[in-house]
Amino acid sequence: MLNIIDTDNKPRVVRTIKKIKHLIKDINGNEILTDFVEVMVVGKEREWIQYYPLEDFKKLNPNVSI
Repeated sequence: MLNIIDTDNKPRVVRTIKKIKHLIKDINGNEILTDFVEVMVVGKEREWIQYYPLEDFKKLNPNVSI
């Protein structure tokens, strides 16, 4: 298990971290391939998958390797 800071500046415990690519639409409606981080968050009662933009995740968690 690993501790991270999410994009809302909340500490989270995560089980897995992986880099993924996801198609998103820009303001013109064109699809572009963007890097995201997928984490499995471990909560008090359940686990869930959360996605963060890669650059935002790196800024908040510089010591975490993906």
